[in-house]
Amino acid sequence: MSETADTNRKILLICLVLLLVAGSAQKLYAQQDSIDQSGEGFIQALQIPEKDKGVVRIYQDRRIVDLIGSKQIPGNIIKYGDKTLLSMNGWRIQIFSGNNQATAKEEAFRKEAIIKAKLPELNTYVMYNAPFWRVRVGDFFTYEEAYEVLLDLRDNYVFGREMSIVREKIQVEP
Repeated sequence: MSETADTNRKILLICLVLLLVAGSAQKLYAQQDSIDQSGEGFIQALQIPEKDKGVVRIYQDRRIVDLIGSKQIPGNIIKYGDKTLLSMNGWRIQIFSGNNQATAKEEAFRKEAIIKAKLPELNTYVMYNAPFWRVRVGDFFTYEEAYEVLLDLRDNYVFGREMSIVREKIQVEP
């Protein structure tokens, strides 16, 4: 058996186990009156044996049990005033990068203005990281989404061959 097929079978098995656990969890949440709000009560209730059903045994770090049911805000959630954003790895399209001290800054803001006027739905970002001025657009979850927009930009706008897709932290509304 090939390594890929073996890996696919392992992934399938993990997915099946997660579906079974999720089904048990839904049933437990329906019976929420009898289970306390702590993570420990949930984990214990999940492991109660039932007639004609398998037994779930969970071996995990105690810190995971402590986190279940807690109201902690994850580190990737950012609050800007009344706005809540999720910070995550994503993709952007870089449409300009230049280091000519005389013209790069003006060129970056000129290209940003073109994008804002023609495609207002795309977020634009002008960045300076010495000695380069860069313009990046979009907040894409997948490379494929970014690639579709890149093809559109290449067909409809003349920004040169320098346009490329770059991996970057993006902020999106959850």
